[in-house]
Amino acid sequence: MERDRIHPVLAGLLRRHRDDIASAWAARLRALPHGRYAASDPADVLRWSASAIDALVRSREEGSPELLEAHAREMARAREAQGFEVDEVIEGLLLLNETVVPYVLEAGASQEAAANATLELGAGMRVMAAQFARLFAESKRRTSEHVAALEERQRLARDLHDSVSQSLYGVGMCAEAAARLLEAGDLAGATAHLRDVRDSAGEALREMRFLLFELRPLILQDEGLVEALRARLAAVEGRVGIRVQLESDLPGRLPPAIEEALYGIAREALNNSLRHAHATRVWIALAATAGGVTLEVGDNGVGFAAGSGQTRGGLGLDGMRERASRVAASIEILSRPRQGTIVRVWVPAVGAGPGGRHE
Repeated sequence: MERDRIHPVLAGLLRRHRDDIASAWAARLRALPHGRYAASDPADVLRWSASAIDALVRSREEGSPELLEAHAREMARAREAQGFEVDEVIEGLLLLNETVVPYVLEAGASQEAAANATLELGAGMRVMAAQFARLFAESKRRTSEHVAALEERQRLARDLHDSVSQSLYGVGMCAEAAARLLEAGDLAGATAHLRDVRDSAGEALREMRFLLFELRPLILQDEGLVEALRARLAAVEGRVGIRVQLESDLPGRLPPAIEEALYGIAREALNNSLRHAHATRVWIALAATAGGVTLEVGDNGVGFAAGSGQTRGGLGLDGMRERASRVAASIEILSRPRQGTIVRVWVPAVGAGPGGRHE
């Protein structure tokens, strides 16, 4: 069927400019911050880009999405073996759309043809992204060493699939709306929807980073609270360009129940900073006192007014308070609009004393 075949405008562009598009795409991949593409052999990155374009054209021309899925599976296994994270790979796939758009515009295609070409490319990228997310999640499950951890990771893998599917569905809906507006000649309206596409894709990447960090080894159990918080900041906040700071004068490990409670509170506070506060800087401080331990998590984000709907569970504050109550800790949440937020927890008499600093 015609609907099953790649749009002729896009097919022609990918054939005529295949090498230029692959080269431009590869350059964008190598420029991604904090990623493994920059550390890879440029010739390999170029080869990966060209092979993905070839697989996209071949599968759509032959009306066989299975060909594209098979290519995605092969690429996923190879990239995972090289130490790539799934969010890196999917972020790279999304860059192909941005790389191809200028060629579509330069070709002088009609607005309808350009819109259809963009939708076709987006559909192919969604197929590949879904395959990558599923295969990486399955691999994480297979390599889990603990039954309890395996069950938790299976739940997180389902959450990953759901969040990716919902976000990609939103991307598709916005792209279709943009296509209709392009056909009607409403360039301003189409541009607004394309911004929504960009924002939805960014949100999907943030959600994947949250979930993928939870699929990693049990750092809290194995290495303790400070190292678990350090790993979280490096894996999530650091990857999206937020400035981070971690300080601690704890001399060693805390009781497991206290470490678990403090880590859960810190993680929820960090999630809020990234999802809602639009912060550019976050910090964590752990301090031993004569009567216990203090945890402080702060950001320079938009903040919120005390007594607003956000303080009544909208930011997971009830969950933080519940975690604090389990270890007889007190919790204080300080925030004002445009002045950031600080979450401060004090746990009494845990036997910690002065020690070294972690930054």
